[in-house]
Amino acid sequence: PWPSLMGHFEEVLYVNESSGEMAWFSRNSGVRTTIAAAGYNAAGFLLGEWTGHGVARTDTTYQLNICDDAWMWVGLMVSGYTGCWKQCCHRCSDTSTDYYRTDGDTGSSYNGVSFAENGHHNVSDKTMSVGIR
Repeated sequence: PWPSLMGHFEEVLYVNESSGEMAWFSRNSGVRTTIAAAGYNAAGFLLGEWTGHGVARTDTTYQLNICDDAWMWVGLMVSGYTGCWKQCCHRCSDTSTDYYRTDGDTGSSYNGVSFAENGHHNVSDKTMSVGIR
């Protein structure tokens, strides 16, 4: 089972409800954390490297951001690690790796829901569920 957002976690699950595809990510350090401990504007380096499973690319190292900032509230966002740790307000100009994120931009730059596609720009709307354990 996937517990609530307030519990300790070391895995993040994304389900594309339209296609039934699933991607999940496990924290490489194996250390469990909480969203409250990481913060609601957490840069990738705070949560380290993650490994993809399911439809996520297995030849990519991922990072997790938690973004609930004034203009960006995509929640839990996983994207490829390119040698640059992303922050909610800085995406390292990453236009090549897959992103997993919800729509949360008040502007016009990161609209739509990204699932197994580059999300450094607008993408289509889709229904996605996100869970942690």
